[in-house]
Amino acid sequence: MYRYIALIWNEQDPQSNATAAFIKTRLTQTGGHWSAAFESEGMTVYHTGESKGRMQASRLTTSGGVVVGKLFTTHGKTVGDTIEDRTSHAIVASSGQHLIDDFWGRYVAFIHDTKRGTKSVVKSPIEGFRCYFTEYKSVSIYFSFPDDITKLDFLSFSINWHHIANHLAYFNMDKHDTAFHEMGKLQSGDCRQHEGRDIRSLSLWNPTQLLHDELIEDTHEAAQLIREKALSCVSAWASCHSTILHKLSGGLDSTIVLACLRQCKEAKDIVCVNYHPSSDKSGDERYFARIAAGHFGVELIEREQDAKSLKMENLFEIAPLAGPEWYLTALDRCGFEADLSEKLGATGAFGGEGGDPLFFQYNTHYITSDYLERHGLNRRLFHVAMDTARLSKKSIWSILGSALKDQFIQREGDEFIDWSIQARELLNPAYMEKINFVSSMPPLLQKAHSDKSLPKGKLMHLMVLSFVNQYHHTQRFADFLELCYPLLSQPLIELYVKIPTYLLTHSGKDRGLTRLAFKDDLPAQILRRHSKGGIEIYAQEIYDTNHSFIKDLLLNGILVQQKMLNKEALERALSDTDTIESDVDAGTLLRHACTEIWLRKAMQASYKVAA
Repeated sequence: MYRYIALIWNEQDPQSNATAAFIKTRLTQTGGHWSAAFESEGMTVYHTGESKGRMQASRLTTSGGVVVGKLFTTHGKTVGDTIEDRTSHAIVASSGQHLIDDFWGRYVAFIHDTKRGTKSVVKSPIEGFRCYFTEYKSVSIYFSFPDDITKLDFLSFSINWHHIANHLAYFNMDKHDTAFHEMGKLQSGDCRQHEGRDIRSLSLWNPTQLLHDELIEDTHEAAQLIREKALSCVSAWASCHSTILHKLSGGLDSTIVLACLRQCKEAKDIVCVNYHPSSDKSGDERYFARIAAGHFGVELIEREQDAKSLKMENLFEIAPLAGPEWYLTALDRCGFEADLSEKLGATGAFGGEGGDPLFFQYNTHYITSDYLERHGLNRRLFHVAMDTARLSKKSIWSILGSALKDQFIQREGDEFIDWSIQARELLNPAYMEKINFVSSMPPLLQKAHSDKSLPKGKLMHLMVLSFVNQYHHTQRFADFLELCYPLLSQPLIELYVKIPTYLLTHSGKDRGLTRLAFKDDLPAQILRRHSKGGIEIYAQEIYDTNHSFIKDLLLNGILVQQKMLNKEALERALSDTDTIESDVDAGTLLRHACTEIWLRKAMQASYKVAA
């Protein structure tokens, strides 16, 4: 697994130089096989696990820094060990803006401009390869994997309970902070610039500006661009791997990725895996996965998911990340995928994750509202409202009425996301009063929310796109396998941002424009499919299997001790294993269990954590 740790300090300060030397010495004692990717006065970047052509260091020829991770040109060509002179100068002179504008990938850039005396850290606009930071005395430490920092016992952290509260309420949304007060997170497309003792934050990427400047209103032009851009992005990621393991559900999103893979890879170089539940027939998608695999001539491995064999106490083996996340997928699949990939010689695990938010798989009256806001009352409005009514299964008059109201009602905080609050009754009212949806958002979304000229449907689109995918597995035994979700590539996201919601739902279909873009590539059964394999019953089975463990974990846990969860409400929810019939679903209880386990793991970690 490719990882980095970087140090930045004021080289004019003798004390800072001494502190940096101390940290370097301690790093070499951790046994992490760290090597220097870049060194200059006031900046050192270490990395480990480099794999040329996949995740590696690309050095600026001007000795102005290094880009760690994966970097592509705008045409999808891989950037190698060295970035040529002219480009290197442009990157340094622009403090990284040139990277955002003319390259893409998942990367973090460390840039040293000796002429201006600045040191900049730039995070790529897409998630996956994260950038955290903390301060020790006068030295800033940047890193990709918090578990590496646990080995530095001179650092101490305290739990950020406000982050935990926001996480309990808004589980699915990316947050602007981490679960530790002393640990920050560089946001997508942002820059943290050092100059002497001063540090300032800059935003280098604003996708909402594309909507104002380059809106695409032509249906067929948009469909053609979607197909071209998707092929380009998938091909770029696929070029990093000789053999690929692709998670094929049989749904639209994963089948589109497979269609693109077959444009650039031989069938023998792609092996698909489909996960199906042992008992829940509604979540069994093998029929569609077999159609897709047969259509493209690739091998399909079907793996049964047996909830009864999944023991949640094994989650205590997770690596302590910078905050709680959903770990059950990793627990269920990581070992199997690691073993299978090693057998196949696969180094990349692909999937269609991110397709639902990107392609806009939502039935909301905001679609008609967006059209009305941009074009006013005209003949086409009626057709857009008809499409929205068909999609949402509501009357056209209800859709038109709601769209008209939107033109006069002040925008509220959490009206855009149906999962904005997870089971209110389980949260302590005292903490609920402290939670604010808008302030929990990353700064980029906060700016979008304050932009009153941004249509409500497009704001919803941006919010659901704050989907975060991990490059690092939460379990160490699968570290050699790189996760890759090509639908969440910067060029694709920027393209979809420029397309209004009423085009994305072409012909009154969810992801309608994307279906049109790939109508000649996919099997007819996949194109016509609108159902999705649900995980509700599978989650219920996991809950039932682990009910006693979860009950003891939560009722006697830190979240109850801190009065973040309402113990009485929790007791009622946990009293009956059949949560499908209750107001609190099994998924919510499983998420809270993951959060509780993370808290215990973090507070027992080798570094000092205070409550």
